[in-house]
Amino acid sequence: MTTKQAHSDGYVRIPTSELSEVRLHHLTSEKDFTISVRDDEHTGPSVTGFTEWAGTWRGSTLSLGWDWGVIQRVIVLLNPNEIRTNIQLIGADSRPVPAARARIHFMDWIETLPWREAAIKDLLTDKELK
Repeated sequence: MTTKQAHSDGYVRIPTSELSEVRLHHLTSEKDFTISVRDDEHTGPSVTGFTEWAGTWRGSTLSLGWDWGVIQRVIVLLNPNEIRTNIQLIGADSRPVPAARARIHFMDWIETLPWREAAIKDLLTDKELK
């Protein structure tokens, strides 16, 4: 079995140590007010939406998507449990990384992308960021 190809389950297995080598590009972002989040008058999101990114790794197509919100004028990833991807991270032993640990890797990786600037800010008005 090789990590180069997508498996029959649709996942592309990537060693955690190689995740930083993967390059993604912005595919789409939109506002989506149906995203369910706790709405607190002082800290709840004033605007919500989603963003999707795509790329390739060793010939396999990748996708990564997540929901975002504007909270106290800051654009944030809303729920790490809802990161959507066809990537399965594998450890040095070639076994899948546990889901909770993979989410941490994905969140760290997402924060290296220019997603706020490249994808979200153009969707928002000055009023929505206040």
